Amino acid sequence: MSYLNQIKEIKAKIKNIEIQGATNVALATLGGIKITANESTADSVSSFLEEIEKTGIELSEARENEPLAGNGVRYILGKIKNFEDLVEAKEAISLAIEEYVELINKSKEEIFKAGVEELKNFDVILTHCHSSTSTKILIELSKRNPKLSVVSTETRPLFQGRITAKKLSNANAKVFQIVDSAAPSFIEDDRYLPVECVLVGNDELLSDGSFINKIGTYSMALSAKAGKDKFYVATTLLKLNLKKDIKFPEIEMRPSKEVWEDAPMELKIINPAFDLIRPEFVTGYITEAGVITSSEVKDKALELYPWLNQ
Repeated sequence: MSYLNQIKEIKAKIKNIEIQGATNVALATLGGIKITANESTADSVSSFLEEIEKTGIELSEARENEPLAGNGVRYILGKIKNFEDLVEAKEAISLAIEEYVELINKSKEEIFKAGVEELKNFDVILTHCHSSTSTKILIELSKRNPKLSVVSTETRPLFQGRITAKKLSNANAKVFQIVDSAAPSFIEDDRYLPVECVLVGNDELLSDGSFINKIGTYSMALSAKAGKDKFYVATTLLKLNLKKDIKFPEIEMRPSKEVWEDAPMELKIINPAFDLIRPEFVTGYITEAGVITSSEVKDKALELYPWLNQ
């Protein structure tokens, strides 16, 4: 299989969510860049860089809201753009990929520690969709606090919340699964379980402190505010997209068949993948810079990763 066909295969897997989750999409994008670097027949640095950039953009933009992958492409291109020797440029690619993966891993470690410390006193936490970092935090909290109950949504239409529920259940956490439409009342009305806190992951951070996450998150943010409950977002600042319009950011639209495969022909189905949640709903962002407010997101991100602004 030619490397171009390999890139097409990776792109297809990202688009149809065989590869899902921001970290996995970023790693797949970096893997595609490495394949391109190894298989490239470019005879100049400029043409080599064009190939790398083309692959990076094609994979990181296979789905709309994947800034962790896009920032990885930006990081790598920034590291190799000044090389004049083709061999050195190819060697630098591998090093830059390793460095970016290390940045991701280190950020996850710091988010985990900050999240466990910040949320240690809550006994009922609701979570939505599947975030590997949020799930890891919840598993650790359940080990430390036997009273902890976690409410997990199914996350329709693809049911990623079942991944979260399975992982929590396998770790012997006390977890309750609910349908998405039940989440707002579970948060605001304590007759079921007295939810004190909502913890979600994040797909994309915007420069004003807004964030974009799985569809359904907005209703949970509204309910948390109405019920005077805390609303936390576990995210790396590497997901900040400084280029995106903060007023009307693009949201990925998914195929209608995900909602209803054999729907009537005349029926129009709208299937957005994500919600936009404005800064005023967020109690705190749990990040590698600690627990920060919405207004601190951009400054803290650029303090850690100044190249995001390049």
